[in-house]
Amino acid sequence: MTKRSSVTWQQKNLAQNGFEVETCDNGTDTMEWYRRSKEMGNPFQAVLMDLTVQGGMGGEEATSHLKKIDPDVKAIVSNGYHNVSIVGNYREHGFC
Repeated sequence: MTKRSSVTWQQKNLAQNGFEVETCDNGTDTMEWYRRSKEMGNPFQAVLMDLTVQGGMGGEEATSHLKKIDPDVKAIVSNGYHNVSIVGNYREHGFC
């Protein structure tokens, strides 16, 4: 499964379960969307963060920035690599 098809599958799965889904290509865009959404009074309930973003800011760094915008952000870690220590110790890295 490619990264794009994985995102599409996740989008469909979440939408079928009643969630409104927005996607971003990198952590920088995610921070901006999150900030704008919060300012408009329609904050995201949670963010699903991929740790590895080719050519952009990944989930761990982006989550640390999101916590500055909203200390109560619900960030969920996602990664295709099972041996990444962050996945096993997600709370220590700011994820829920």
